[in-house]
Amino acid sequence: MIDQGIVPEYSGRVNGHVLIVEKDPLQGYLLQVSLMEAGWSVSLVEGPVEALWQCEHDLFDVAIINADYPDSIDGFVLAERLRKRYQLPSLMITAARYTELNSRPGFTVEQALLFKPYRLLECSSRLQQLLTLRPRLHEHHTGM
Repeated sequence: MIDQGIVPEYSGRVNGHVLIVEKDPLQGYLLQVSLMEAGWSVSLVEGPVEALWQCEHDLFDVAIINADYPDSIDGFVLAERLRKRYQLPSLMITAARYTELNSRPGFTVEQALLFKPYRLLECSSRLQQLLTLRPRLHEHHTGM
């Protein structure tokens, strides 16, 4: 299904637990399957409200968020809430130009961005970088 040159070989271990917030069902599904094949544990939701609910019921290491939502909670506002409430780092996926993002509510220059179109290898690498900002799930449970 996926070009081996794009996806790293699955090592049999889980890289981390990812929350994907994607409004396009096909894009979300493709990203979910691709990340799972690359060794990530993945949960997929369609919007910010579902993402907030999911974070109340599960622990995540990192989130991937589509930046563009028409509601009052767009991707940047959601990322800010997840960062403040759950200390959850996020990778924002956007088709917008960087210069267009400055006027968005919740946008900060510290936000990790991934511009469309992107390769899964780049996405997985950026997620690994973000994992260094957050304790692993077993550390949450054991207090280590």
